[in-house]
Amino acid sequence: MNINEIIESNEAIKAQFIIIDSDSITANHTFYYSLVWEDISIDIIEEVLKSISGLYENGIEFYNLPVYTIILNKTPSLRILYDRRYIDKVAKPRDENSLSLSDYVQNMWESVNEIFFNTWFDHSSFLEVIPKEELNNPDFMSGDPIAIGGDSLIYKNILFGQEVAIKVPKNTPNLETLWKELKMAMLSHHKNVLDILGVVISDNKIGIISEYCERGTLKQYLLEHSIEITEKDKLNLLIGASYGLMWIHLRGICHLDIKPQNILIDKFNTPKICDFNISEFQSSKTTTKGKCTLIYASPEQLQAKIIDKSSDIWSFGMTMFEIFLNEKPFERNIQITNQQGLEYFNERHQEFMSNLAFKRWKPLIIAEFERKFPFICSIIRETWSFDKSLRPSSKKINSELRECELIMGSSENINS
Repeated sequence: MNINEIIESNEAIKAQFIIIDSDSITANHTFYYSLVWEDISIDIIEEVLKSISGLYENGIEFYNLPVYTIILNKTPSLRILYDRRYIDKVAKPRDENSLSLSDYVQNMWESVNEIFFNTWFDHSSFLEVIPKEELNNPDFMSGDPIAIGGDSLIYKNILFGQEVAIKVPKNTPNLETLWKELKMAMLSHHKNVLDILGVVISDNKIGIISEYCERGTLKQYLLEHSIEITEKDKLNLLIGASYGLMWIHLRGICHLDIKPQNILIDKFNTPKICDFNISEFQSSKTTTKGKCTLIYASPEQLQAKIIDKSSDIWSFGMTMFEIFLNEKPFERNIQITNQQGLEYFNERHQEFMSNLAFKRWKPLIIAEFERKFPFICSIIRETWSFDKSLRPSSKKINSELRECELIMGSSENINS
């Protein structure tokens, strides 16, 4: 059975969707939101469509139009989109108590993503449990870890001739939290997001197997290459990371811990966002419950308010600041040494949070850098809006960073 046959055999699905063949898509098709799922099995597609066709039956009737559009591809993949032409021209709320159109579409987008998320995870084939005997060193926790995180140890190993990293929680993990982290990482498969290969289990220890990034974190990489690395090199790394963030946001995920330590660099200098430990799907009620990394976290995270993708934008701006200025955010604000800064942030975090929220602290950009790279400073400052609705999207940041790349290239040509 293929996607066409599933749709033709189900009247409920046919009633709820506009069906467009991929060959007939033209430039006139513009879409509000989109969900794109590639290389998935037909039975998962069938379950997702059946779930959606029942979920919003009243809502779709309420607007008197089929808001969902399915784009049919020839391979096992599924795209469910909300067609802007129909929404803008036809859809109107029934009464004053109705959701605004943007809220309604956003709610649909979140719910459909959640359906797919749960349906996909319910199929055991989504994640491979790899026997430890397949590893070159089956005792994968022997030896010294190559890295130590806040709540995990990272070990190096070899799987089927490929170098891999294995992340092992320091303490017995909350399985629900662990599986959620894995699901989000798997949903975010992209060249600029760390690839999860599977899990290995031994003596009640669970290891998450991922690709190995031999150049370490972005922070480590910049420290080790501080002499030879140029501003353009830094820009290229941040452009790659912004592609990863765009993809994560497309999946409806808020990463919530973007920082230089959570961007890894592989042997080809490709940046990869990692660590979905505190990530959440965006919804109208999502908060961070106090989990965050203090100096990179947005004001709404620090105050345990409702977060969304714009919270990642603030953190990405803090990351940009640290990469380009070679110092941690806010160090100049408190005018203390780096070691004292660590003590300040660790022991006086309530004071820091108060300064950020009420005094509206922002990191201080040195004048010399501002004179040399005003276009980069402009992007950084955009991300630091305390009104999160004014922060740019990850797509806009990516576009602006690529424009900076052209400006830098032009400057080099003029100087040469």
